[in-house]
Amino acid sequence: METSACVVYALRAEYRYGRKKGVLKHSYNEIISQFVGFCKQRGIKLFISTNARDEASCRITYVINREMDKLGIRAYRLRNEIIMKCVRRLRRLFEAAVVEEVEGPKISNVRRMYLQNRERLREVSRKKGRKALLPSETDIKILGEAAKLAEKSKVMMITEDHDFLDFSDEIENRFRVKVVRISELVSMMQEI
Repeated sequence: METSACVVYALRAEYRYGRKKGVLKHSYNEIISQFVGFCKQRGIKLFISTNARDEASCRITYVINREMDKLGIRAYRLRNEIIMKCVRRLRRLFEAAVVEEVEGPKISNVRRMYLQNRERLREVSRKKGRKALLPSETDIKILGEAAKLAEKSKVMMITEDHDFLDFSDEIENRFRVKVVRISELVSMMQEI
C-alpha cells in the first residue's frame, strides 16, 4: 500500500461539535477498510514499506487539519481527539500489514522512467500544484521499492496519487507493478 492509501484507511473518526455529530472520513475509507479485511481473511499479504509508513504517519495530521478547515471546525481539542483516533487506526493498519524496509530499491530506474515522460510529468505537476517536475523523493523511493519487490513477487500498488496513477501503464510495463486505484478494489475483490 502506498502512502495515500494508508491515509485514506486511517481517515475515519466520529466527532461531536456542539450539538452537531459527524464522521470525518474519506469517501473511499469503507472500500479500503473492506479490502484490508478481505486480505486478512484470505491470508493475502499487505506490504507497506517503511518509507510509506513514515510518510503516512507524518501526513495524517496535515490531512486532518485540512479537512477540519473545510468543515469550518476550529476547536483544537476536537482536532487533537480526531488526530489521535486516526493515528490509532493507522497503527492498526501497520500491525495488520507487513512493514519492512526494502533493500536496493530501483531508484535510478524510476527516475529514468519519469524523465522519459517529461510532458506528462509537467501535466501532473500542474494538476497537483507542484513546482518541481519530478515526484517527491519519498514517492520515487516507494515506487523503487515496489519495483524491487516485483522481481520476486506479484506487486500491486494501491494508491490515489497521480504520480503513480497517470503513469500506470509505464509502471506496469517497465517494473511489473500494477497500479490500482482504491475505487477499483471492489471489482478486484470480486475477481479473486
